[in-house]
Amino acid sequence: MNSWRMPLRAVSLLAALVCLASVTRSAADTQAAIIGILDSWSSRSDARKSVMELGSEGIAGLELIAREGEQSYLRRSRAVALLATIDSPSVINTLILITNDKDPVYRCFAIQALAEVKSTERTSVLIKKLDDRSVCMQMNATDPARTWPVYVADEAVRALESQTGLSFGKTSDGEHRLTKPWKDWWQQKASPERR
Repeated sequence: MNSWRMPLRAVSLLAALVCLASVTRSAADTQAAIIGILDSWSSRSDARKSVMELGSEGIAGLELIAREGEQSYLRRSRAVALLATIDSPSVINTLILITNDKDPVYRCFAIQALAEVKSTERTSVLIKKLDDRSVCMQMNATDPARTWPVYVADEAVRALESQTGLSFGKTSDGEHRLTKPWKDWWQQKASPERR
């Protein structure tokens, strides 16, 4: 009987390694498929349909690409845009994580995506971004010709306006959105008035 134990253990170990290799190859295949979908993007709805056909592995792969700083700008931005179309707790957590990305451009993309998803957590995340004065894009106007920076905070306010239907206007320079009224609104909402 002892003579069979070693070969059975070896066979079990070999079977486990083959299974692991299969799973790893499958994950790599899924990741390659997602990259192909993002690189050959024709529309967000077509890309979403293709990712959804890959199932939960496709969504997980999309989340990974959206978080990875080594991915190209185009891939990451498209991945974040697709995440906005998927209603899932893990997707919302990924978007919240990206709101803290070191690059303000991706913070704004994540905020824009959160504006689209339905989540009870998003309001508090957006409120936390009201002090983020990092520039995530430039706006241009032609008449009169001018350019101004868009802050992460501006995008957070825009998302809050979209979510709540409220607006507190822009600052005196006319370019940036007011943040203090949103902080006051959140404070009042968090602690009801005591009369």
